[in-house]
Amino acid sequence: MHIPQLGQCLIQIEHPRSVGRSLVHPAMPANQKRNWIKGAIKHPGALTARAKRNGRTVSQEVAVDLKSKNAHIRAQGQFAKNAKHFKHHKK
Repeated sequence: MHIPQLGQCLIQIEHPRSVGRSLVHPAMPANQKRNWIKGAIKHPGALTARAKRNGRTVSQEVAVDLKSKNAHIRAQGQFAKNAKHFKHHKK
């Protein structure tokens, strides 16, 4: 029995609209691994701007955002709450 190694795909999916394109992604380059967060944050500074506009601190705005009816704002608040615990590594 063949056990695939890390990074190998068991099956490759073909879709009619993916002519010439593969849905299996190659390994991410080293410089993108280090800066993956840049792609995860779609609108940098949006939370801080909204907090300033509403006269709150970012922490207060996050607490309000987590109770919002708007799913997008709730997601921003949840991401900010999680990102607060990210570790900063020196190069």
